[in-house]
Amino acid sequence: MSFRTVLTDPMLRMLVAAIVVAALLPATGDARGWAQMVANAAIFVLFLLNGMRIARRDIVDGFANWRFLVPLVLWVFGAMALVGLALASIGQGLLAPSVALGFLYLGTLPSTVQSATSYSSLAGGNVALSVVGAALLNILGVFVTVPLFLGLGGSGSGAVGMEVIGK
Repeated sequence: MSFRTVLTDPMLRMLVAAIVVAALLPATGDARGWAQMVANAAIFVLFLLNGMRIARRDIVDGFANWRFLVPLVLWVFGAMALVGLALASIGQGLLAPSVALGFLYLGTLPSTVQSATSYSSLAGGNVALSVVGAALLNILGVFVTVPLFLGLGGSGSGAVGMEVIGK
């Protein structure tokens, strides 16, 4: 990735600007609630504008591309979850239990939509397919992550509430 690429892609410019603002002006105290609302609104606008650039036909074609989506789902919720479990097992004697468990949790989470679309855009790949794949993973993640994490972790309880689905 070159500096010129970051300057020419509007989504990457917004991401870099958000990182710079957050680093220079971190929200503290009462401002944290407002900062979270602004961040949620900005994420919504970012996805809306990025999604508006994609033709509807490309989105429909993306959902029909099961040869891409099925291995993607198996990779994220299968292979990556097992890698998280392996890292958690290796780290049990070396790390604090909560840190080792954190590796398992990270292994069960899907990637973010903005990273999928950013990487695809930078590589000159199929941005519509990456948006469809990342959106599908995040929707599935709401329902799959908690039971998968609890199943691999071996104990505890969890639930998916309407607040999580809404976010």
